[in-house]
Amino acid sequence: MLPAGPPTFRGMQQPRTRDGKYTFKPGTGDAPEASLGAPDDAQARLDAVCRLKAASDILNSRYGLETPDVYYQAQQEYNQACAALGVENASKVEITKAAGRVVLEVAETEAGIDADMFAEGQQQLIDQRGELDKKIHDITGRLGVQESLLAYRMLSDPDFELPEDSGRSDDFKDFHECYMARQQLNEIINDRTPYLELAEHYKATLAKIRPMGGEHEYHPKATKAAKAAFDEALSCYPSEWIDNSSADPNKLLPKIGKSRAHYAHRRVEETKKRVRQLAVTTTEGLEKVGEDPRYEIATEEDLAGYFPEGDKASAREQLMAGPKLAMFDTKLFDPERPAPPRGRGWELWDHPYRDVSYWRRPQTRMRTEKLETVSEITTSKAGSGIYATCIHELAHRMEYTARAGIVGLEENYLDSRTTGEGNIVLYGGRLRRGKPEVARKTDFVDAYMGKVYDGTSFEVMSCGMEGLFGGSYKGLGGDRDMREFILGVLATS
Repeated sequence: MLPAGPPTFRGMQQPRTRDGKYTFKPGTGDAPEASLGAPDDAQARLDAVCRLKAASDILNSRYGLETPDVYYQAQQEYNQACAALGVENASKVEITKAAGRVVLEVAETEAGIDADMFAEGQQQLIDQRGELDKKIHDITGRLGVQESLLAYRMLSDPDFELPEDSGRSDDFKDFHECYMARQQLNEIINDRTPYLELAEHYKATLAKIRPMGGEHEYHPKATKAAKAAFDEALSCYPSEWIDNSSADPNKLLPKIGKSRAHYAHRRVEETKKRVRQLAVTTTEGLEKVGEDPRYEIATEEDLAGYFPEGDKASAREQLMAGPKLAMFDTKLFDPERPAPPRGRGWELWDHPYRDVSYWRRPQTRMRTEKLETVSEITTSKAGSGIYATCIHELAHRMEYTARAGIVGLEENYLDSRTTGEGNIVLYGGRLRRGKPEVARKTDFVDAYMGKVYDGTSFEVMSCGMEGLFGGSYKGLGGDRDMREFILGVLATS
């Protein structure tokens, strides 16, 4: 059977050929010509995914469409791979999940971690923490406001001693034990190390199917810190996707901010340069201008700023000196405090017409040097942390640049997980100005994963990547179906 949806040519390289015939090269080596073997065999199933990926590339390439015999061979290979994975005559989403199922089972077996069981254990710890919260609430209710403050002070000050006549020693002791137990549970619950270890096995298994990671070309304005943050997250993505992203005409401009992270595929970036204010020339002496009744010069210091000497040699434009056209920032020199003002660029200047000195520096302005369209991607320390957020936002970039068809897969998968009609409002509709953010009614582990946009992107891939490789959402434990889908997209798209 053929892959669902129209073929796409974007980002496709011409297939490798030998003597005019297509040679399948799944992973790092040629696929064996022999039978794929039983689907229960891990290596045989990985080979099936490799052949599925290679055949899909040909079916979706211009080379395949223009070469009937190669296209027919690729179609046969694709059908055989689907049969080996047990998904004959299935939808593209089901085929994708079947490929992801292989990656998931191989990786979790090698890691010795069952994500679903681990998430179940985490949920039990969360339930225990909830019970401790109830106990702490009951204890502070018995203690009252003043004694509750004393109880919290005990936690921050080990040397603090309770009043002898408090009469609440048992409650204080129970409070301390419950609070410390809650802190220990928090450390275990918030530890993402097991999820990150499992993520490394996911990446290692995917690397057996296709190259992973690589270097990305960024916009020249990108800072070292921003590039380093996103470079760390690139190891979670196929090398082909990274290359296609680098080749996109809208260069990626990464930033680290304090507000909510986002990705904007097309945004006008303004490049500015700090330059001197326009030079000023005067046709008459300072005394003459200063005596003109039309000019109201408030102080001697203002006078020094408004009328500097002209410098025609360096001036790009010439303006007549006016009463409020200051070219310098000035501070009156105080012999008792000879140090210059704060900031750079100050120099001591003697007024040419008056017996007075000033600290002076040229005024500057920002000049627009260039306007261009870029893709802006930002991350933030808030929320899930920089690493997980970088993974999330890069997924949105890949929706636009990696390969046409990913968004369609997301939409079809979201349809399959939608549980009811209508949408739900996220965050109570209070997070941002304008229209409230809405999501479909789904059975995902987090409602945000069903968020509805304009059809150009979804949150399925981004949240899925953040969960699998960044440790968010308990590593998508408890949602094996979504783990299979995300890994399948990475393996075959």
